Amino acid sequence: MNLEPATSVRTTSGTYDIFVHNQSLEHVGEICRMLDIGNRAFIITDTEVGKRFGKRIETVLSKSGYTTDLHAINAGEDKKNLATVELVYNWLLEKHVERSDFIVCLGGGVVTDLGGYVAATTLRGIPFIHVPTTLLGMVDAAIGGKTGVDHAFGKNLIGAFAQPSAVITDPTLLATLPARQIRDGLAELIKHGLILDLELVELLEKTSSSLKSMIEPEFIARSSFIKAKIVSDDERESSKRMLLNYGHTVGHAIESCTGYQTYRHGEAVAIGMHVAGRISYQLGLLSENDLKRQQNLLMACELPSKAPDVNLNEILKTMQSDKKMRQGTLSWVLLSGIGNAIVSRDVSESTFRTAAETLLG
Repeated sequence: MNLEPATSVRTTSGTYDIFVHNQSLEHVGEICRMLDIGNRAFIITDTEVGKRFGKRIETVLSKSGYTTDLHAINAGEDKKNLATVELVYNWLLEKHVERSDFIVCLGGGVVTDLGGYVAATTLRGIPFIHVPTTLLGMVDAAIGGKTGVDHAFGKNLIGAFAQPSAVITDPTLLATLPARQIRDGLAELIKHGLILDLELVELLEKTSSSLKSMIEPEFIARSSFIKAKIVSDDERESSKRMLLNYGHTVGHAIESCTGYQTYRHGEAVAIGMHVAGRISYQLGLLSENDLKRQQNLLMACELPSKAPDVNLNEILKTMQSDKKMRQGTLSWVLLSGIGNAIVSRDVSESTFRTAAETLLG
């Protein structure tokens, strides 16, 4: 198998490759040996992923000479918290983890976020790799070094920037996922096109009638390239990386207000993009035709456009805790044409309410 990376992330705190190949899960051990990453492999996964791929990755790593140990956290966004982190700390420390060992985060965004945070903070930092098993993990959560957990006050408020040693993406793993989880990840893949890649949006529009066609390795690799480029230019979200938050201001608030139970991350972000697109149109940044193109593409993927069960006032209150708040003003990511995102601090409450009033309850 050709083990050439699809793209790379290059930051001041770490440089690493992103591998996007069908069947790359079978080569995780080879890649780890190539990286000379460590001695023992501690695999963090969740209960659902562990059933499907846990034994398989342990076998692959063992064939490359690694001693392995696996811990499965309970699946679900509502388990991405400090209580779960404490359980994983206990497991690692009871196993006498050392800095010469490494962690393998095998799972979706919850596992990569939480596992990366555990790796960054255990013994003040041990190496880790991501092996994402969801489309959302492949194109978003596993790339960029954002690690952390949720808090009662909001999503991802506790965390650290810590770059993995590699991201190993195997698109064939998506074959086991239900359609809803595929759509969940498509929201982020579409977002990457909307903010920076008009041609990707055009390609997705042509294939939007088939979920399978939209998750081919070439699309995943292209989306990964966009994320990797932004992270390389702005590791700590001081400027350009903020563009990746398109749709997330409202999306995170929806997730928080519903206790992470009603909407998947991509579904909430899709609704957030509907709102942000309408704000962009109201401010004269986005043409009516481009707004329709965005909305039509999201709806063609059967992503939700509204959350009638979420109170608009509660959303406003929750957004006050958003990480993008600066001196009491919220930074919004908006579109100035498809493929061209900008950051604006000039969105009034009345503008937001007008854009969101028919989309939120």
